[in-house]
Amino acid sequence: AQNFMREMFKSHPYGRDMLGHEAQIKGITEERVYEHLCYMRKSANLNIAVVGDVTREPLIEKLEEITAQLPRGERFEREFDLVLPQTEQRTFHELKKEQTHIIVGYPGLTFTDKDRYALQVIQSVLAGQGGRLFLELRDKKSLAYTVSPLRMEGIDAGYFGAYIACSPEKAQTAIEMLIGEFNKLGEFRVGETELKRAQRFIVGRHDIELQKNSSIASTLLFDDIYGISFKETRSFAQRIMDVDAQQVQTMARRIFSQPKVISVVGQTCPW
Repeated sequence: AQNFMREMFKSHPYGRDMLGHEAQIKGITEERVYEHLCYMRKSANLNIAVVGDVTREPLIEKLEEITAQLPRGERFEREFDLVLPQTEQRTFHELKKEQTHIIVGYPGLTFTDKDRYALQVIQSVLAGQGGRLFLELRDKKSLAYTVSPLRMEGIDAGYFGAYIACSPEKAQTAIEMLIGEFNKLGEFRVGETELKRAQRFIVGRHDIELQKNSSIASTLLFDDIYGISFKETRSFAQRIMDVDAQQVQTMARRIFSQPKVISVVGQTCPW
């Protein structure tokens, strides 16, 4: 996955290993940790979300008392240079393992892209034991140990693709079939039954997650940080159900017409 992210986003922070490298970690001193903590304490970008059985006014008064000494906050905004792939990129890392691990992906969407709901539906069409990737690549062709779509949305960019683990001799066929399944979504409209199955799965999972106060608080908090209206959580189900087959096809054409990144880790290079 890290090789894929590096090829997709290059020098952008999304392309860096979030855990860092050995030399960087060894360079973290007690003094640097203390300096970072001091910086965090002075930060003007504190966001608080509270969900649960609370009394509003006393809670607000207490929070205002606690935060009174903090500077007035402003939304943190910083732009990073981003150059997405202009041509197909391939990366291979040799690893003496019985399985070959493959990611095929394309530039995706941002948090605020108005069409991101259609991309979520595409992911659901492809995902799970009833999804296209499992049925076509694992069930019918016996190509995969495991296969699943991948999706990430970010502030500056995102990606969409799929991961598959297979035998080394099946790697090239697996790559071709992944690309084939992606292209089918742009060539042919999804049927009504398949579309509704995908939509109901997304909405059901979303509703289950929001049964926990912690999930609601997390959603509201990060929506605010990323500049998304808190109202979108309440309208999420309807936005998903409003996606139609034409929107799915249009989104598929938009995503899968872009230069792709293919990352392979295994015994032998498939190309």
